[in-house]
Amino acid sequence: MENVVLKMNYRGESFDVRVDDTDRVLLIDVLNDMVDEAEKQGKPLPTNPILTYSYMMKSVEIKDDRMLMEMFSRWKEKRVFNIYVGTQIYPSHALLMARKVRANKKTDNAGNTDDDVNIGDLNNDDVSGVHIMDKGKGKLQVRRAPKAIPTHVTSQLTLRRSPRKIATQSSQVESCPNTSNSPATERFTQPTHVAENLTLPRRRSLRLTPNPTSQITQSLDEGSYIPSDDEDVNDMDDELTDLEVEDNSVLSSLNFIDDGYVPFDENKWVDDEGGFATKMYNNGEIYDDKEFGSIRLRPWMLFMDKEHFKDVVRDFCIQEGFYVIVLKADNSRYTAECATANCNWRIHASVLLDGTTWAIKSIDNPAHGCVGVKSHNPMANSVWVARKLIEDIRANPDISGKSIQSLLQERYGIEMKTSTIYRMKEIAMTEINGGHDESYKKLPAYCEMIKKTNPESYAICSWVEMETPERPMQFKSIFVSFTAQFKGVIAGCRSLIGVDGTHLKGNHGGVLLAAVALDGNNELFPIAVAVVESENKDSWSSFFWHLKECIKESQRNNWTIICDRQKGVEPALESVWPEAYRRFCARHLCKNFKKDYPGILMHKLFWRVVNATSEYSFKKAMETVVHHGGLGCARWFLDLGDKEQWAKHKFDPSISSDENTSNFVESFNSTLGAQRLLPILSLLEGVRRVSMVRHATRQHVADSWPDDGICPNIRKLLSVLKKDSRACTTFESGRGDYEIRDGRSFLLVSLVKKECACGLWQISGIPCKHAIRAIIFDNRDPLDFVSEWFYVRVYKEAYGLSISHIPDLEQ
Repeated sequence: MENVVLKMNYRGESFDVRVDDTDRVLLIDVLNDMVDEAEKQGKPLPTNPILTYSYMMKSVEIKDDRMLMEMFSRWKEKRVFNIYVGTQIYPSHALLMARKVRANKKTDNAGNTDDDVNIGDLNNDDVSGVHIMDKGKGKLQVRRAPKAIPTHVTSQLTLRRSPRKIATQSSQVESCPNTSNSPATERFTQPTHVAENLTLPRRRSLRLTPNPTSQITQSLDEGSYIPSDDEDVNDMDDELTDLEVEDNSVLSSLNFIDDGYVPFDENKWVDDEGGFATKMYNNGEIYDDKEFGSIRLRPWMLFMDKEHFKDVVRDFCIQEGFYVIVLKADNSRYTAECATANCNWRIHASVLLDGTTWAIKSIDNPAHGCVGVKSHNPMANSVWVARKLIEDIRANPDISGKSIQSLLQERYGIEMKTSTIYRMKEIAMTEINGGHDESYKKLPAYCEMIKKTNPESYAICSWVEMETPERPMQFKSIFVSFTAQFKGVIAGCRSLIGVDGTHLKGNHGGVLLAAVALDGNNELFPIAVAVVESENKDSWSSFFWHLKECIKESQRNNWTIICDRQKGVEPALESVWPEAYRRFCARHLCKNFKKDYPGILMHKLFWRVVNATSEYSFKKAMETVVHHGGLGCARWFLDLGDKEQWAKHKFDPSISSDENTSNFVESFNSTLGAQRLLPILSLLEGVRRVSMVRHATRQHVADSWPDDGICPNIRKLLSVLKKDSRACTTFESGRGDYEIRDGRSFLLVSLVKKECACGLWQISGIPCKHAIRAIIFDNRDPLDFVSEWFYVRVYKEAYGLSISHIPDLEQ
């Protein structure tokens, strides 16, 4: 690319800097051209400029030549680049080098016009403001400086040089008499003047700046050392070139020392071993990991180790669409060539002297131009794909094999067999969540961690002894209930507990058992979870026993368990918790009912029977069922057992809940989603994290609710019932007693007893539409007739405690 323009922008003003050849331009050239152009056009520039440009909505700083070349390569067809000039506290390394080059150019230009003179040829007036340089030709070369200095400051300066740099000096330069105990020394005396711009050899890492209030003024740029033509600049650091100032007044006037340290600068590799590593890596290029599609291999690229080298070669081969045949491979060398017969691509690498770093020694046909493979590349194995797609699988563990195939085709241009894809996904999931065996081993430590971070919590893991020596213990079950959960249900939730089991996915199987209650806002309130081998009497008995232990402090005698009649639930309750009431999930009962009595009509009649809230409505619904389904249909309902377990009008009014399905428990299980695929430890952590976040979120939300108010969901329900009550007619019969007409039915409502003939108010604890009509007629607020379970203060008691986080077991 040639003849590009860099448009420099600084404080609303801009000017152009032309670049003739972008392949050869250096950053120091750009900086010097920028300064020249700014001075030429009278444009302002900061003292320590910094160059940046915008790329992909980000500001990118140009620190070195590589980053400058990177900018040109990003827009190969572009001819004008917008560069933004900023400022920084300390000059960058490139800026310091640019200033040094600029100073050398000025010195060379001055040398072309000024004549060389000897120190001995100068009188006192001619000494004011000179540059002294040792040309090694028997004299000191003196160049005049532009400024004069005060004439009343005198000092004696001693100039030390390396012995091999000593040359015969003029008559006014005296040899130091004490040369036996010190390096060769040159001494000269300034009787009346001190050269302001006197440049003396010194360590390049030490820069002295005088006090601006001092009588001696000296700039940083004027104090730079200019080596002679025959001096080796690389050897300067090895020479003794310290400045000795015998007059303490000069030292006292210097109050700032810049030692070259730049704070907040990026860490760079520094060789502290006498140059050995520098020589070894001098010709190499440390490989900087590139994005797939921009990988390029060149001789003497350096890699951290052999595995790093092989990974990069694999990425390059898949990127270029070919695979290799390994000719030689051991701990010290690696040689491979393209598998295509007519392709001459070949690479050879070996380990360096440090025993770890690998370098590409040679590579034939680095661009690689053969056709290669079509889509199935043998080098793209399951491990490689798992490493490339691990973040996609982490974000979406349920990702399908078809979606993975699409990702591979779009990003890498390859295809994989379906079996390989699922094997790859298993490798990625193991990398993300750990293995199943390792997860089971950590369960005892996990239980102890729960008890430590959440005191009084229940975390019990049980094992079974086995007779086989290779596996002496086998996992049986684990039960977890946090203090904030079981104490919260005692303090602020009704006595209805839903239980359900869901099968875990994966090769190890297992069943997750969950116990969930409903809070005052009719939202899910998890109490406990357990992982067991299977659903049977023993597993449910263990679960119910621990659950009963958690809530035994409540002293309630109306705890009710609702379930879908899973295998082993009834026998387990009879043996462990016989005093608990039971309810059956009507939705699961309906599935069994439709097998014997299919059809839409029978389906509606079933729900009319189980949802009847009064004895009268239940009787009328049963008569309709018998009429359409016969006596066998009525017998089917009677075989279900006690009506308290499935008929809503027989539910215990003290619970204040008319729930007759376990949908809320299944909703909790559905929130687990893909976590059922995870190892047991990751599964339990996922359940804890969901419950912890739900707990904390509702704490924050409830803080804005008034304590004496009603929970929002109950308010919404009352608003709907108010609209429905408009179709009812009220007839007052006495103090607090009303007769409500709803269609052809007349229902009695007692505001004193908080009862309605329909039965819904007593069962649910929330006024029905008939009761609301009577309450409004009595000029009262329906919110005052809601059960205390739905008040905000009770809701806050349920979420009064928090579930504490659990650190990683490895931490």
